[in-house]
Amino acid sequence: MADSPDNETIQLPIAKYRQLVAVRYLNASEAFFNGLKQQQGKNDFHFLVTMRSFIEYTRRGIWFLVWSVDHELEIAEQLTFERAREVRVW
Repeated sequence: MADSPDNETIQLPIAKYRQLVAVRYLNASEAFFNGLKQQQGKNDFHFLVTMRSFIEYTRRGIWFLVWSVDHELEIAEQLTFERAREVRVW
């Protein structure tokens, strides 16, 4: 599928690219939260501890989207779970 002629790279203005990243982030956050809600009532301690982490990572993600410079935003697109990296936002 990656070699398909239908797959083409489209350049977006940075404002639209930032919006695309924000929508991807929100979609992932919503999916994660919906899975998390399934623990509510079954294992309340796990739910509360995980909810606290979810709120903190969501706050950091929003902070990053608002304050990151364009270059840092492009780098963040390439991150994987194979390596941890904290991007500075100040």
